[in-house]
Amino acid sequence: MTTAFFALGSNVIVNLVSHAGRAVVCAWIVCLAVGAHPSVSKEVLAVTDATRKRRWFASLTVLALFLSGCGSLASRRLFPEINARHTPPTALSEIIELLPGLVETSAIVMRADGTAAVVTIDSDHQLHYMAVANHGVIARETLGTVWNGSRPRLEIIEHRGQLRVLAGDKQFARGALDATWKETRGNRCAKFLPVDDSLFCAMVIRGEEIKSPQRKDWTVGWFFLFPVVFWSNTSAAKLVIAQESSEGWVVRAVIDGESPLDADLDFLAATDQSGQLQLLYSASRGGGLFAIGAGPVPGAFAAGYSGFASELRYAQFSLRELMPNAIDASPSNSLEGTTRWLTRSSLRLENAPFASRRDPVRPLNRRFSTSPASGVVHGLLWAREMTIPFNSLPLFFGAEGGWVEVQLRDGVWNPRVDVVAVEDLPDATFAWAMEDRFAVIANNADGTSRALLESCSIGLWDSTCRLTYFVRISSQWSAPLILGSSKFGYDGRAIAVGDRGCAFATWVTADAKYVGRWIGACAESAPIQ
Repeated sequence: MTTAFFALGSNVIVNLVSHAGRAVVCAWIVCLAVGAHPSVSKEVLAVTDATRKRRWFASLTVLALFLSGCGSLASRRLFPEINARHTPPTALSEIIELLPGLVETSAIVMRADGTAAVVTIDSDHQLHYMAVANHGVIARETLGTVWNGSRPRLEIIEHRGQLRVLAGDKQFARGALDATWKETRGNRCAKFLPVDDSLFCAMVIRGEEIKSPQRKDWTVGWFFLFPVVFWSNTSAAKLVIAQESSEGWVVRAVIDGESPLDADLDFLAATDQSGQLQLLYSASRGGGLFAIGAGPVPGAFAAGYSGFASELRYAQFSLRELMPNAIDASPSNSLEGTTRWLTRSSLRLENAPFASRRDPVRPLNRRFSTSPASGVVHGLLWAREMTIPFNSLPLFFGAEGGWVEVQLRDGVWNPRVDVVAVEDLPDATFAWAMEDRFAVIANNADGTSRALLESCSIGLWDSTCRLTYFVRISSQWSAPLILGSSKFGYDGRAIAVGDRGCAFATWVTADAKYVGRWIGACAESAPIQ
């Protein structure tokens, strides 16, 4: 709650600073344009002081009128196509209450019968499962308790007629004819990757388990008047692809096995219709710099620390290459027993177009999604420093920015960047939360992108937030469709897209309820009364 309060407060401050900064920038542009224009400059030099004063008074009047319309990107018509956008022509169901309280994270899969299978972990660490049809919840179960030091990654799929759930260190499975869920402990899998009848898994494991290269991490600092240096030896943690077998998860591939960098737990792993695996992950190392000294108050201390920046890396290969009969490598120790694995390399990605180095691309598994048909990776980024040409002058909008979609194909960024949302959408009183950690993008089989973003009307004493839905129609993003009120700074946001052009979205409302809503009709069930 405290985190959400300070985040909302920072958004208020940033908005005030942003508007003030835009006014200064706009004033600078007008003055620069007036002073730089040859005809204007010559006339000003030629007139008397009295005429000059009258001219400048008129210029200030024009400037004031200009600044009154220098509010947002949309109002300045720097993106004229935004004003022509329409909300998607789709029907919305009634809001369906799923749980009466807050949740930590959620996941959805659209089943073959058109119903939505929803799993969520609530604030008491209870894992819940719900089956949702068009008319509402048709089944609700509590699967167990999930304890994890950090927010557990949650995953659900339907594979070979069986529902499979990953929740922290546990797995749950239930077949079509099973009355109860089967629980398996000791799970380390983070992402299911089904290919034909086989089931693979992406996860990060300790370097000691696969004998990855060791490195020495140096930490250098200053403790009052004394320099401090220490180091540690560690084996690099690695992102691996494992296959399910009767023996458990068997490692089939190690990503960047010879690199001394650690693979971070945040990654995107997805397959397309041809079985090609797309991997997007962060790699980093330990060590860094720190300083500790006396603070301004007696007895207080000031401290700072800076580690090494992480790298964004990309890999692509076919999962079918990892089948046991296709592997040609020397035997090595795996997670369970002895097997063979392959080494696959990745490439380092430079910053995405229009994305500042300060702007986060994480979490990767929410901000990026893969199109099953084309294999293109679609990214949803907050671009805080969008450069827009204005009379040949680049504008840097500081804190305003907006949400943009970037595309990655075969490790190469598409130079085209599509604007999803800017200020003044859906109306002039709503602004987009720049630190929206729970923004999510999803793609269905035909490559259509969908996004869930939160917009807030920010006041000094009270704020109102709404969850909005966007869809890319004919290579053009739609105007936002408001799904309902939302509670700022809380998760529970997820969306799954069906093969029939429908979707089901979940979120936490302003009154702290976990709800869902159909966007279009998927399930063959009775309509909502």
